[in-house]
Amino acid sequence: MGKGQVSFPEKVSEQTQECREAGGVAGQPAPAQALAIEHASGPIQVLAGPGSGKTYLTIRRIRHLICHHGISPDKILVITFTKAAALEMEERFFKLTDRQYTGVTFGTFHAVYFRILRQSGYGGGRLALASAAEKRNCLGHVLKMHGIMDTDNELLGTVFKEISRQKNNGMVFKETGGQKNSGMVFKETSGQKNNGGNGNHATGTEDNGQDYGKHAQKAEDNGQSHGNTQSGGSRKGVPAMDGNEAEEKLWRLFPVIFREYCSLMEEMGKLDFDDMIYLCGRMLAEHKGIREYWQNTFSHILVDEFQDISPLQYQVIKQLATPEDNLFVVGDDDQSIYGFRGAGPGIMRRFMEDYPEALQLTLDKNYRSAQHIVRASLLLIAKNKNRFAKEIRAERKENGCVVLRPFKEKEDEERHLAGILKNMSREEQGNTAVICRTNAQLSAFSRLLAQENIPFCCRERIDNLFSDETAKDFLAYLQYAADTCGDIHNSDGIHTARAGARRDFLRIMNRPCRYIQRCALDGGDCSERALREFYRQKPYMQDILGRFFADLKKIAKLRPYLAIDYLRKRTGYDSYLCEGKRAEERQKLLEKASEIQQTAAKCRTLKEWLEGIAIYTEKLEENAAVEKGTGKGVQLVTMHGSKGLEYDTVFLPQICARLIPGRKAHTEEELEEERRIFYVAMTRAKYRLEISYHKEPSPFLDKWDLEPV
Repeated sequence: MGKGQVSFPEKVSEQTQECREAGGVAGQPAPAQALAIEHASGPIQVLAGPGSGKTYLTIRRIRHLICHHGISPDKILVITFTKAAALEMEERFFKLTDRQYTGVTFGTFHAVYFRILRQSGYGGGRLALASAAEKRNCLGHVLKMHGIMDTDNELLGTVFKEISRQKNNGMVFKETGGQKNSGMVFKETSGQKNNGGNGNHATGTEDNGQDYGKHAQKAEDNGQSHGNTQSGGSRKGVPAMDGNEAEEKLWRLFPVIFREYCSLMEEMGKLDFDDMIYLCGRMLAEHKGIREYWQNTFSHILVDEFQDISPLQYQVIKQLATPEDNLFVVGDDDQSIYGFRGAGPGIMRRFMEDYPEALQLTLDKNYRSAQHIVRASLLLIAKNKNRFAKEIRAERKENGCVVLRPFKEKEDEERHLAGILKNMSREEQGNTAVICRTNAQLSAFSRLLAQENIPFCCRERIDNLFSDETAKDFLAYLQYAADTCGDIHNSDGIHTARAGARRDFLRIMNRPCRYIQRCALDGGDCSERALREFYRQKPYMQDILGRFFADLKKIAKLRPYLAIDYLRKRTGYDSYLCEGKRAEERQKLLEKASEIQQTAAKCRTLKEWLEGIAIYTEKLEENAAVEKGTGKGVQLVTMHGSKGLEYDTVFLPQICARLIPGRKAHTEEELEEERRIFYVAMTRAKYRLEISYHKEPSPFLDKWDLEPV
């Protein structure tokens, strides 16, 4: 066994499915669970570790409030983060109570706040969610008003994330006397004390729970204004950038841009998910009658996954809960992984500061994972400082299996994983997950499994790598070269017969720039002879065309991988790809090009590569048509997407330096969140957990060398 490898005995016998919740569905709750269930009134915080039965606890607390304390079902509000989680909790509660109490409201934050806004008559009761295109057009208009034209999709995406983070941290532009201030103001919406009353199910817009999880990028959670900074200066709270002039101007003017973007959206009568929260909080703070009505509507509020709540969401919940403060929150600070939207583990401590009389309980039993998996995960998370200390114990009798495998190269790691998955039975594959840190890794492993003919199902949307513009360029070059290479030459060595597809030529003719005009193809012929004839009076174009078609001849003779390599290095394609791009984007584009090139490494012909692409595309389309969680085969999921799920066997591949923690994680706060993300992924495993890396391991694995489990 190599250095850095930690191994435990394999589970030798097949285990029957045990109840994942405390005491079983029909059993008795654990002592801590019983205290939480029977708590009569006032605020309470439950620290619920992985696999501790928090859903079991929540639905039984609802039943206890109704049956033992006489609380009307329609006065109970249960809030969680995703529509799927809300529906699952509702269904389990109905099953537990034989659908006797259908008046309880289950919903996501956005669904509940949308309902409050709509039923309170905000905007005349006509609310419209802005589409992604409308938001982009709105921001683009504001940027153009400030002379900022040179922006790309990546930069706009970063700006939208910053706008979302500021809104969730409570940053708003306060209007006074009809004039808008130029600075951000945190509007503290502390609720007034009043009574509770009547309700039904939350309906309206739901958040699918992936808008925040997709492409997650950590930004500092400081809740402060950007202010004005000089070009190249530091911008507290703003993602670090390089020296692009338009970009520097954008961040320098961000407070003004943010204000004008919000104002324009409001003028258009459009809302985004973050606006729902802010506007709901503002409405409750400014309108006493509306606030009292909704405080009277719900006498008991239960919040699931409390560690993921943003400061602004928390303020609205506090307003709704007063005056009795019958607020039940359940969460785990060790599983707080949405810092990019303003959430953080500190919210758990803040709750206890805001409600010093609150009861705090810890569910310290893990009913999901085997002994060694629990111990290994605790060894990891114990390094974090910003957390409540917990002693989690595994209730399963099995030791389980945790293995740490080092590899010299990524290809060796992938080959090993594919071999294990291939030798599994269909049933075993269906109870196995490969959990990746990034969407890019998810995409790569989906191609690996498709290539090895291993059935798989993705819980998240995977972008087809071959739909990328660079992939289309590579395919067009190789296809056009293959077409023209088969032509018959005259005595001058010029192509005279069949030319490549016109659409392929149009795509590649000026990538990189060759000054070929579209009118040169007006006759429909894009052969070398036709182009030379069109440019017969321009010697410099004859030279360019000569080099172009000479390159195509060489490309046509090479295997796909080498053909792409020639294209990138000898024709200037890589330089074209990076022209005018920021340093970070240049790196991403070149990495994507290399990833596409690597998919052709084992293909001897263009036909073989095209067939592989077709098979992979078909599998992705089949996967997209299957309802999430119902697909057969190995489950592919990101670490963020794995939250709340569990599997018999979990593989965590490529736990390497600079991948986890990510390159953008520098501060202690950011590093601790990366460690929590890794912890969430580890605790999805029930019986077997295999962690692997190639070359340099993640620093999160260092302690395992020093202190093996």
